[in-house]
Amino acid sequence: MFDITQFLTLDISIYLALAGALFYYLGRVIGSTRVADYDRMVCYIYGLFFSVIYIVIPLMLIHLISEYVRLPSNFFIIPTSVILIALQVMVFCFLSLNFKANYYLRRFGLLDEYKKQLEKVSNLAQEHTEVFKEIFGMDYIRINTLIHYEIPIKIGNRYILFIFSLITLASTYYFFMRENLLSFSISLLLTFFIITLSATALGYKTAHYPQAKIYLDNGNTLQGKILRYDDLVHILSEDRHIQVNKEKIMYIEKPLYKKELNPLEHPIIKKILPYLSEKDKNDETKKGEKLN
Repeated sequence: MFDITQFLTLDISIYLALAGALFYYLGRVIGSTRVADYDRMVCYIYGLFFSVIYIVIPLMLIHLISEYVRLPSNFFIIPTSVILIALQVMVFCFLSLNFKANYYLRRFGLLDEYKKQLEKVSNLAQEHTEVFKEIFGMDYIRINTLIHYEIPIKIGNRYILFIFSLITLASTYYFFMRENLLSFSISLLLTFFIITLSATALGYKTAHYPQAKIYLDNGNTLQGKILRYDDLVHILSEDRHIQVNKEKIMYIEKPLYKKELNPLEHPIIKKILPYLSEKDKNDETKKGEKLN
C-alpha cells in the first residue's frame, strides 16, 4: 500500500521538469521515424501536442467517467485487475506488430524478402499450408502478410491510438486509485512502453523516405531510398544498407512529389468510370437504333 497524497504534495517545479522531459522524449521518439531529426524546440512542440491529445485528454475523460462509474472488483470470477493488465498486454502486442511492420518491412523495404521466405515455407509444407486456404479462403502468404504487415500498419490510425491510450491510462488510473503498489508499477511500466510505441506509430503514419540520387565529392553516385539524414546519411540501395558521411555529399537529387498519381487511380475517377462506360454504351446503342 502507498499514499497517493505523496504525489500531490510535490513542488510545482518538479512537475514542470517531468512534463518537459516527457515532451522532449516523445518528440524525439516521433522524430526518430523521420529522415531528418528534429531540433530541440521542435521536439518539445511535437511532444506537447502528442501529450495533450493522447495523455491529457484521455486522463480528463477517465477522471470524469470515474466520478459516475465504479468498476467492480471482479467480472464474473475474473479479477478486474487481471483483465486490465491483460488488455494492456494486448495493446502492447498490437503496437509491437505495428513497429516491426513499419521499421523492418516498410522503412527497410523487407516486405518482398519476407514474402519470398513465406513462399519457401509454403512450398516446403504444401500439405499444411493448403489447410489455410480451405479454412480462411486465402493462401498462407496472404494470411501472414495481413497479420504481420497490412493490418498492423493500419494501427497507426489516430483514432485507434486514442482508444489504446484510453485503455492503458484507465488501467493505470484504476491501480493508482486503489493504492496497489505492485499492480500500479506493472501497469505504469506497460503504459510507458505503450505510449512510446504509440508515438512511434503516429510518426511512421506520416513518415516519407524519398528515393534520391546522391552525388559524392569523389565523383561517384549512389541511388536509393534515404532512411536517415544526419551526420551519417543512411541509404537503402537495393539489398544494401549504405552509410555515407554527410560531408562527402556534394548534392542530392530527389523527386519533387512523393508519388506521381495515375489519374485513372484517383478515388473519384475510379467511382465514375463505370458510370461513364455505361453511358457510352447506352449512347452507342441509341445511335445504332437511329441508323436502323
